[in-house]
Amino acid sequence: MRVVIVISLCLLLLCCCNALNLLMAKRVVVVGGTGYIGKYVVRESVRRGFDTVAIVRPGSSPKEEYTKGATIIYGDVTDEESMNKVAFNSKTDVIISCLASRSGTKDDSYKIDYQATLNCLNAARKNKVDQFILLSAICVRKPLLQFQNAKLKFEDALVNAGDIKYSIVRPTAFFKSVSAQFELLQQGWPFVMFGNGEICKCNPIAESDLATYMINCIEDKTKWNKILDLGGKYITCFYLLTLLTYSITYRSG
Repeated sequence: MRVVIVISLCLLLLCCCNALNLLMAKRVVVVGGTGYIGKYVVRESVRRGFDTVAIVRPGSSPKEEYTKGATIIYGDVTDEESMNKVAFNSKTDVIISCLASRSGTKDDSYKIDYQATLNCLNAARKNKVDQFILLSAICVRKPLLQFQNAKLKFEDALVNAGDIKYSIVRPTAFFKSVSAQFELLQQGWPFVMFGNGEICKCNPIAESDLATYMINCIEDKTKWNKILDLGGKYITCFYLLTLLTYSITYRSG
């Protein structure tokens, strides 16, 4: 009888602890939560125990393998009032923006990379959100393209907001970027290499590693109010990719 009572008390205590952890968990809103990197960020946020909300486009179909455990809310990031109503209807601690334009044209870039992201910032500030984590890109350091200028313009707005903590994460290439040539080869296209293949170098990062880093920004004070360049461990170039691609296609052939 005593054993049963002790077990029952332990189970009750465990349930209370779980409920308390849920109440204490920070609410994290991810915009662009079904995008290429956004879905990894949502999954990592859930895995780390945060009360995770993914804001997705109306009509999109989030994949459960990435969003399981998260709350899915449909909203229009191009409409600040929409964000005000749907994203922050509960006390929110952190917003993470993984928004990115698709075409890279001037209109699309300033609509998404700047204005839509600014809408999220304005709504977050209005609702007293404590922290804004931005997925940017390392290429904005030498802006030549419209999307780079649009991202830089928003970065400036975020840094100068003054009433919200920020972390701006600028990753290098993703593994998908450097493996794209192999996919083209499989479709019968030639391999493209500039010069001797060592002109362009990068240290690509895995999507899951980037997501982990971005979630770390929530509680790691050393990453607050900073612009953070981020890449993978190993540097590669097209010459090395050529050798690797040849070895793969030679073996498979």
